[in-house]
Formats: sequence, structure tokens, C-alpha cells
Amino acid sequence: MDRILKENLTVFNKTMAELKEVKDKVQLLVDNANRLTKQKDELEFRMARDNARMQRAEQLVVLLVDEAVRWKETVESLDKDIYELVGNVFLSCACISYFGAFTGVYRKKLTDYWTVLSKEKKIPCSEIFSLVRVMGDPVVIRGWCIDGLPTDMTSCENGILTTKAERWGLCIDPQQQANKWIRNMHKKDKMGLLKFGKATFLREITAAVNNGFPVLIEDVQEYIDPGLDPILMHSEFMGDGGIKQIKLGEATIDYDEGFRLYMTSKLPNPHYPPEVCIKVTLINFTVTFEGLEE
Repeated sequence: MDRILKENLTVFNKTMAELKEVKDKVQLLVDNANRLTKQKDELEFRMARDNARMQRAEQLVVLLVDEAVRWKETVESLDKDIYELVGNVFLSCACISYFGAFTGVYRKKLTDYWTVLSKEKKIPCSEIFSLVRVMGDPVVIRGWCIDGLPTDMTSCENGILTTKAERWGLCIDPQQQANKWIRNMHKKDKMGLLKFGKATFLREITAAVNNGFPVLIEDVQEYIDPGLDPILMHSEFMGDGGIKQIKLGEATIDYDEGFRLYMTSKLPNPHYPPEVCIKVTLINFTVTFEGLEE
């Protein structure tokens, strides 16, 4: 019995060893299958992601075909603007300095004449010069129009002259177009409204200069109060501590860079003497037919 039992145990142990070997092989196959399944899922995910990227890339390429044309045109336009920059800036300075008092028709004749002269002197500039195109910002001009400035070319030029000129603007404004626009533009800025001859004129404009508030002097006649000359002539100077100051009357006050000065006249055809013209930028806001149409 012992011999038979021993032989059976030997066979049993051998069979169990073979079974373990088979189980190990099965487990290895299961592990390999799981690994390959995981790899397959990952590859399917990557394939779906790459297909989606490829579709978006194809759409982007199709859309960029039109953009490439626009970019090319933009580059060519910028190259042309850079080449013409010197002459355009020169003509813009001339416009801001000289043509504000004239009507739109005469301004056009004047800029055309200046353009021809610039070409003759071999100064590169635009074939058809436009102050609004060179100096204007469409977003800012749109804001001006919302505030009441007409959208015609002459009015847009007037807006640029009023805000860009180094000398403070004196607007010839019989229809009160400039007055309305300036008031709306600064309605949130504590604008001071003054007239020459007002008893508190000097005190109020001194406070405005010191605090950086805009001031609108209305109903200007054919003279300007000499007390305003330091402001008109930009007689600011650097005081103690590097603070910009100006002398008004007998007092020396701090000059705030936020200060803005506007002047409007209801006179339809004023005759300002040379001593006034050299102190201010005359701007003709008389309503044009184009402005009325707009």
C-alpha cells in the first residue's frame, strides 16, 4: 500500500507541477492580451485625436489661403506706408499748422498742391494725401462722431486739428457744432465753461490748470485776453522738485498735463490779427454741405 501510495503521490505531484506550468503560461498569455488590448485602445485614441487634428488643420489651411492674400496685401501696404512716411508726416505737420482756417474745398486744393511740390522735390509721399488716413484713428474718430462730430472728411480733419495741434485750438463755430462736440467729449471730465470778461475767469482757469481739468472758452470775439498768453504760448517750466509749473498773473502754480484748452467763436467770418493767429490754431468748423448731408 505504501508503494502504491508513494507512486500515486509522485504522479499527483508531477501532474500538479504540469498544471502550475500550464496556469503560468495561461496567466502570461492573459497579461500579454491585456497589455496588447491597452496598447490597441491607446493607439485608437491617438488615431482619433490625430484625425481630428488633421481635419482642423485642413480647415485652418483652407481658411488661411484667403488670409495669406490679405497678409500679402497688408505687407505690401505697410512697405508702401513706410516708404511714404517722411513725406506724409511732413504734409501732416503742414496741414495741422496752416490749413485749419480754410474750407474743405480749399484744403483739398492746398494739399494737392503740396503733394505735387513734394513729388517734384523727390520727397516720397502718398499720391492722394489724406490727413485723416495718416493721423486719424478710426476708433477715436468713431467716438467723436458718437459725441456729435459730423462724419464728413472736413469735420474729421477738424477733430484731428483740435486734438493733435501743439497750439490750442480756436474754433470758428457759427453753428455751435464744435461747442456741442467738445462738451459731449468731456462731459465726464469736469469741464469748465468760461467767457472772457467773467469776474472769476483767472481764478477758474488757474484751478483748471492746477487740477488738470479741460476748459472751454465760449463766444470768443476778435481779441484774446492777454492774461491767457502764458497758456497759449506754452510758457511752462520745470520748478523745484522737477514739477512742471506756469506763471498766471502774479501766481506760480503747478501745471497738470491733463489740462486741455478749447476756444469757440460764433463769428461767421472773423478777422483775427496776426498776434492772435500765431498763438492759436484756427479751425474752421463752419458747417459744410457734406456735413449737412451726413
